[in-house]
Amino acid sequence: ILVTGGLVLDEEGESLAQTMAESLTDDFAAGEIWLEDKSRTTAENALFSKKLLSRKQVDSVFLVTQAWHMPRAVAIFEKAGLNVIPAPTAFKSGQPFKLSGLLPAAGSLQTTRFALHEILGLLWYKIRY
Repeated sequence: ILVTGGLVLDEEGESLAQTMAESLTDDFAAGEIWLEDKSRTTAENALFSKKLLSRKQVDSVFLVTQAWHMPRAVAIFEKAGLNVIPAPTAFKSGQPFKLSGLLPAAGSLQTTRFALHEILGLLWYKIRY
């Protein structure tokens, strides 16, 4: 298992990869875990992972990330030269219609933020890479 993710926004403490590795070990008794803990973006996740996996002679991966992030992540990891099998998690499901759903809600702002981040991210990566 390769877990990837560094510190985000110059935070201090454990990297995302370290946190995931601890959870896999403690909660699932996972065996061998490889860490890539320097990346700060999805593009760096892909590039640094490809470098590490090439040394291990691995070129196909199950890519696990949140469902809303999967399209961009797959495109970036494939561009880095990996064969990707998507394994999305944390799906957002629709709620049954209620009149109260027409009222503004803080959670909706967060969902909109995630959606805009991914849409703009897809556009940015198409232009840049």
